[in-house]
Amino acid sequence: MPGVFEPFFQFALVLIFSLVSLFIRKNGGYIRYFPVSYAFLMASTVTFMNNAIYVFELTNVSTVSGIFFAQVISTLMTIVPILILTKASGVDYESIYLQSGKLKLGLIIGLGSFLFFLLLTSAIPRGASMLFPVNPELSDDNLRTLLVWVVPFVLLNGFKEELWFRGIFLKPYGEFLGSGLANFLQAFIFSVTHMSVEYTPVILGFLFITFLLALIWGFIVQRTNSIIGASLFHATMDIAIALGIFSNML
Repeated sequence: MPGVFEPFFQFALVLIFSLVSLFIRKNGGYIRYFPVSYAFLMASTVTFMNNAIYVFELTNVSTVSGIFFAQVISTLMTIVPILILTKASGVDYESIYLQSGKLKLGLIIGLGSFLFFLLLTSAIPRGASMLFPVNPELSDDNLRTLLVWVVPFVLLNGFKEELWFRGIFLKPYGEFLGSGLANFLQAFIFSVTHMSVEYTPVILGFLFITFLLALIWGFIVQRTNSIIGASLFHATMDIAIALGIFSNML
């Protein structure tokens, strides 16, 4: 879709899902479908607001600091609408897995993987160069400097995307499809949203890996009844991506 029309299309989706959700809410015979339509309302609202970052050029994305601050704004434009809309629907935050759940298990999975891959990436920064090419001239000093930006960047992105794709969709899907098929569906949708990424030359391999990881993250959310562990694990897998992008901007 031509870029000039994209914001209007995204706003139209917000309007459509708002009207559908309102219709369902006022017609008791369809009320069981409300969580699904409302989940799409939240997702389309977040998509529309995130796109505003680039349409209105709220930050300079040609620099490392600019990309980082774009991530900060994007995270706020994801979390705040979801929190507000969740409360407005009359349900609590447990419905989107914003709770401690099985915290110990989540932290073991999330923190364990995060620390391991962070150390691995620090020692061998070019280990994932096939998928995410790292600047071959990256020095140890530059690597340490970049990690100061990379770590908070991936933590923000992991939490944002887990709330966006797993948090608001898994339970509504599960009501109709069961936990297994619901997890498969969210993983498929999550992977296809990455079809247009430009930070990897191996797009098909990347999409396949993204799909498998989304299945794992969804399972972790369901198993721990929280997005904490999956968010940390998600952040872990983004380290190589962020390092590849940032290193080539030096």
